[in-house]
Amino acid sequence: MEELVLLVNPIKRRLLIHSIEYKEKQEDDGWSGEYKEPQTINQVRVEPKTKLVRSGTGESVESTTTIFWDVVFSTPITFVKGSRITFNNNEMELRQVDEFYDGEKLHHLELRLI
Repeated sequence: MEELVLLVNPIKRRLLIHSIEYKEKQEDDGWSGEYKEPQTINQVRVEPKTKLVRSGTGESVESTTTIFWDVVFSTPITFVKGSRITFNNNEMELRQVDEFYDGEKLHHLELRLI
């Protein structure tokens, strides 16, 4: 039986128009801070999403943002949940990292922020 091989092109470079600042969360050893030194991650796509939530005590705005990180074009890095990401002067927390594969190879990551 032939093995099925999926070949998916990387995310188009022209869509990866954003850069972010990433501060990795680290274990607190009492000497260094809660986060490592910030680093710039280039060629990602940031998709902000905001929705209005009505509660019994009033209205509130809930913001969720997704960042698309491409295995081919984006700056190589390993993301850690709980880290901080800054985009357009807005600092958000990395809550979830979803991996998407092309067959057996990693294709891209989707980072969920709040």
